[in-house]
Amino acid sequence: MSKKKKENKITEKSLLKRNFPIVGIGASAGGLEALKVFFSNVTAKSGMAYIVVVHMSPKQPSMLKELLQKITPATVLTPEDGQKIEPNHVYISPPDKEISLFKGEIQLMDTVKRPIPLPIDSFLKSLALDQGKNAAAIILSGMGSDGTLGIREFKANDGLIFAQSDDSAEYTAMPRSAIKTGLVDLVLSPDDMPKKLIQYFGNPATKSAFESTTTTTTTTLEKQKWLNKIFAILRSQIGHDFSGYKLNTILRRIGRRMGLNHIQKHDTYVRFLRENPNEVDALFRDLLIGVTSFLEIQIHSR
Repeated sequence: MSKKKKENKITEKSLLKRNFPIVGIGASAGGLEALKVFFSNVTAKSGMAYIVVVHMSPKQPSMLKELLQKITPATVLTPEDGQKIEPNHVYISPPDKEISLFKGEIQLMDTVKRPIPLPIDSFLKSLALDQGKNAAAIILSGMGSDGTLGIREFKANDGLIFAQSDDSAEYTAMPRSAIKTGLVDLVLSPDDMPKKLIQYFGNPATKSAFESTTTTTTTTLEKQKWLNKIFAILRSQIGHDFSGYKLNTILRRIGRRMGLNHIQKHDTYVRFLRENPNEVDALFRDLLIGVTSFLEIQIHSR
């Protein structure tokens, strides 16, 4: 077995040992091809659940379930109201219903007439509030801006956010709208997204960020050594002292950034920050959201 395949098996196994991540995927025009590429790269035992919301006419029957089942080993189904979410399953939102999540269970609701229907926004908000840091949002090809408001809720609750890259999207308006918020964590082609999800949620640093700081084996003194270095880097480059902010939040946000950069050791992340000023800016943005009331603040090139 190659080293790469062995690493994937380890990270997938680690996902199954705890509360599994739930991935919310929104797509519209041109999204079918992106969904097919994405799910053709999802493994049979990824340890995650996937919920897909696509703009469809309520009166038009959907063949999405059948199309995706042909290309992915995961179980693809149309959910029932009140159904409990399970890992290694793909749930396709019915065209005549709006979908929400509450305590890990599907809530199907009749569609409500609105000037501009935004089913992806509505679903992502419910997913973020229900699963928080144990969820991911993915915005694929489509017209309009559906999903943009939903990812704001994701960011406030420590969720992971991907958007489809311009060069891989048939219609770029929807992912571009998300990217312009400055809240998207990674911009990727659909074929790269499943691998990045496993790397992020399977990373020990991300896992420790999920847990209460009271359960960590790191002593306060050892923790302060690397944490003070990060505070010093932030103050030097940004001019802001974060040492007085809530420790649990600080540790979660740092663990989140480490997971995104596939870094497992805090000392390695300290060195990474020193070598990459852009990462200092990215960490600063993450620390601002949630620890202050300024959700709308965006920090661009300095």
